[in-house]
Amino acid sequence: MKTNSIETGNVEKNECAPKTLLIVEDDEGLNRLISRRMKREGFKTIQIFRGDQLLNEINENNTDLLLLIDFRLPDMTAVELIDRMHHDNLDVPFLVMTGQGDETTAVELMKRGALDYLIKDNNFLEILPRKIHKACEVVEQSRRMIRVEKALRESEKKYRLLYNSIWDAILVTDTSRNIIDCNPAFLKIFGFQQEEITGRKTFVIDAKQDEYEEMGRMLQENFENKPFIKVVQYKKKNGEVFPGETGSFYLKDESGKIEGFIGLIRDVSERIKAEEELIIAKEKAEENDKLKSAFLANMSHEVRTPMNGIMGFAELLKEPGLTRDEQLNYISIIVKSGDRMLNTLNDILNISRIEVGQMEVDISVVNINEQIDYLRDFFNYEITRKGMHLYIHKDLSDEQADIYTDKEKLYGILINLIKNAIKYSNEGYIDFGYRLKDKLLEFYVKDSGIGIDKEKLESIFERFVQADVSNTRGYEGAGLGLSLARAYVELLEGKINVESEKGKGTIFHVSLPYKSAIKNKVVSQAADIGSSGGEQKRKPMTVLIAEDEEPALIYLQQVLKRDFEKILHAKNGVEALEICRSTPDIDLILMDIRMPKMDGHTATRKIREFNKDVAIIAQTAHALGGDREEALAAGCDDYISKPIKRDKLIKMINKHLEAKCYRTGM
Repeated sequence: MKTNSIETGNVEKNECAPKTLLIVEDDEGLNRLISRRMKREGFKTIQIFRGDQLLNEINENNTDLLLLIDFRLPDMTAVELIDRMHHDNLDVPFLVMTGQGDETTAVELMKRGALDYLIKDNNFLEILPRKIHKACEVVEQSRRMIRVEKALRESEKKYRLLYNSIWDAILVTDTSRNIIDCNPAFLKIFGFQQEEITGRKTFVIDAKQDEYEEMGRMLQENFENKPFIKVVQYKKKNGEVFPGETGSFYLKDESGKIEGFIGLIRDVSERIKAEEELIIAKEKAEENDKLKSAFLANMSHEVRTPMNGIMGFAELLKEPGLTRDEQLNYISIIVKSGDRMLNTLNDILNISRIEVGQMEVDISVVNINEQIDYLRDFFNYEITRKGMHLYIHKDLSDEQADIYTDKEKLYGILINLIKNAIKYSNEGYIDFGYRLKDKLLEFYVKDSGIGIDKEKLESIFERFVQADVSNTRGYEGAGLGLSLARAYVELLEGKINVESEKGKGTIFHVSLPYKSAIKNKVVSQAADIGSSGGEQKRKPMTVLIAEDEEPALIYLQQVLKRDFEKILHAKNGVEALEICRSTPDIDLILMDIRMPKMDGHTATRKIREFNKDVAIIAQTAHALGGDREEALAAGCDDYISKPIKRDKLIKMINKHLEAKCYRTGM
C-alpha cells in the first residue's frame, strides 16, 4: 500500500474551490487512472487506499480538500468512514463511487452530506471530471455564502453595537410615521420603555406640531436624500420639553422605493443654555466696557476738579494784600476740595478691597441713636443751606439703641445714602432714621428729589453705574456710593432695596439684624483731649510721634500741642524704640508704618516686649486691604489712614487713653 502525492499545474482556480483531490480507492490501478485523469484537469491528487489512512491524512493535512471515496474499503465502508469523520469534526466535502447502483445506499450517503454519487461503469472515467468540477462549484458557492453570511453577521454586530452605544437618540419609522425601532439612547432621553413606544406615532414626542410638519416638508423636498439638521422642540414621557438637534433622511429598499425614515436626535439643552449665557456675558462685557469708559472719564473729572481747586487757591493764597476773610474763604475751598478728592479715593480703595475679598467686618457695640444724631448734625447745615427741611426718626431709647454691628460699615451705608439724597434733591426735604420691626432694624433714607427712572432701578447698585454719565450731568460724584452701600449691607447680612418715581423722590430701605448689646461705660479719670477742659483736671501727658515726613509731623504737632505737655519726635523706628526705653511714662505713640531703618510694625513688636500699657495708634498712607489687621497683629491698639482727619484722630485717642486709664487704674 502506498500514498502518492501529485502536484497540479499552474491552472488558476477560485480561492473558494477545493484544489486537492484525495482519491480513496483500494484498487491501485483504478486509483492511478483517476489520479492521472484529474491531474490533467489541474488538481493536485493524493492517493489513499484505506479508511484509517484517510483519517490520518486529513488530520495531518486538513487544507482545502475534496474527497472521492470508494464505497467499499478493506477496513470499513464509506458510511462508516463518513460517520467517523463527523465524530471527529472533520468537515470535508466528498463524493462517493461504487461498483453497484444501490439507490438506498446513495440516499443514505446523500443524507450524510455527499455531493454526488458515481457508479464505476464503462463511462466512469469519462464523466468523472464533470462530476468533480460540478462538486467544486457547489463547494465554492457554499463557501462564498458562508463567508458572506459571516461578513453580514459581523457587519450587523458592528452596526448594532454602534446603534446601541451611540449617545444620540435614533428613531426608525415607516412612511406613516409609525415607530418601528429605536436605540437605547432614545429610550433613556425620552423616558420610554421599548414596548411603550414601538408602533406608536411620532406625534407622541412632538412638542410643537408646526415645527415637525415643517421638518416633514423639508424632508419631502430633499429629493437627493442629503441629511439635514434642524432644532426641534421635543416632549419627553413626563411632559418635559427640550430642544433636539435633528437630522433625518429616507430609508429605501434596493429598488429605491421609500420604506420609511431614520431620524437622529441630540439633546442640545445644555449647549443652547451655554450659548445664551455666552451672549448675555458678551452683552454684559460690552456694557461694562462702556460703563468703565464712562467711569474712567468720571474719575478723571472727580480727581482733576478738586485738585484744580487745591492747586489754584493755594497759589492765590500767595498773593499779597489778601484780607482775612479772603484767606479764610480760599482755605475753606482748599479743605472742601481735599475732602472731595479723599472721598473719591476712599471709595475706589474700598471697592477694590471688596472685589478681592479683603473687606472684613469689625463687630463692636454701637449706639445707633448717636449715629443718627451725628449724621443729623453733620448734614444739617448743607441741607438747610439748600432751603430744604431735615427730619429724623429713632424708634429706640438710647439704652436700647446699643447694638452689635460694624460701626464704620453702618456709617458708610447711611452717609452714602444721605449724600445721594442731598445730591439729587434741590427742594423739599430729607428724612432718615430707623424702625424696629420683627427683630430687624429697618433704616431708611427718603428724599423729595428728582427720582430714578424705572428702567434704571435694577442697575443703580452696580459698580461703574450712575444715573447720569453724560458730559452735561449736573451732579458731582464717582458713582460708587450706592455700590459701596450695597456691599456693606451684604457684609452685615442685611438687605437693601429702593423705591422711586421719576420727579417724585426716592426712598432707600436697609434691613439689618437687631443684635442688642449691654452698654458698658468706663468712667475715665482722664479728661477728653480736644475739649475745652472746664473744671476737670487731667494729668500732664506725653505723646511720641514716629514720623519721617516733615509736613505730616508739623500737622500732628499742631493738632496735639494743646492737649499734650510733651510732644516727642522720632524720625525712624530705631529712634522710636530708643525714646520708649528712655521715657517709660509715654502715654501715646503715633506710629508711622513705613519709616527708614526700622518699620513701624517691627518697632511696635519690640516696644511691646517691655511696655504693654502704652497706647499705640498706627498711621499709614497705604490704606490697603490687610494693613489694619497687620498693624493690630504687631501690637498696635488701633489704625488710622492718611490723610488724617483731626476729629477722627481726637476721638480715637480719647477712646484708647480712656481704656488705658481703666487698665492701669490711673
